[in-house]
Amino acid sequence: MSEADLIAELRRLNEELGHVPRKGEMEDQGGWTGSISQKRFGSWNEALTATGFELNERWRIPQKDLLTKL
Repeated sequence: MSEADLIAELRRLNEELGHVPRKGEMEDQGGWTGSISQKRFGSWNEALTATGFELNERWRIPQKDLLTKL
């Protein structure tokens, strides 16, 4: 499957759910497991970014960014 196929599936699922899909939703209701998208793009968040979606969760946030929020 191509990156374009994965992006199309993320967009389809977004339309169906009415929000940015989570990895578990892709696994339960999507055409592929979330880990396939994760492997193709490097991370789940990179797959969402490539699709043009806002991130619904952030991981490994740099300490500088966390301190700025405080």
